Amino acid sequence: MILINALALKLAFQLKEANPNHPASLDVLRYAIASIINTAGTAIVAIILSLLLGHFSGAALALISFAVLRMISGGRHLESSIGCIVVTASVANIIPYISLSVPINITITSVCIVLAYFFAPNNLERTSRIPTRYYPTLKYAAILLIAVNLLVRSDVLAVTFLIQCLSLIRKGGDTR
Repeated sequence: MILINALALKLAFQLKEANPNHPASLDVLRYAIASIINTAGTAIVAIILSLLLGHFSGAALALISFAVLRMISGGRHLESSIGCIVVTASVANIIPYISLSVPINITITSVCIVLAYFFAPNNLERTSRIPTRYYPTLKYAAILLIAVNLLVRSDVLAVTFLIQCLSLIRKGGDTR
């Protein structure tokens, strides 16, 4: 996290020097740049690893489905940006190796629907600019997205959705 924040701060300083009248504060620029580095870093590491392991399509599906569900349902975040990159890239490359029977796939997908119903959206107020009046719509969009897997029955989607839905569970009111 320190490395990514240091790089983001350096880039934010350079942007501010190049355009001192820009209305964004240095802290806002640093946060935005750190988010871009984190997202790009995760994708690059995951893609390189998936190409080396020979399962690019499975890892890409895991990354994209996780990101889409996360955008509409929220969830807990890891404390460290580097930890996020390592964990997300690793998990996205492990998921394609997991094989489920049809009943287990349907069970996991159904559990995800229940988790999304009770816990989504979670932690969006700190990571999104979506007004809270749209949260019920986001909840049902998440449920609908997950429910698609009842038809598709993708093992990658089932496991990815489970990991994302587990990140929705609040511990004692904590929404980090």
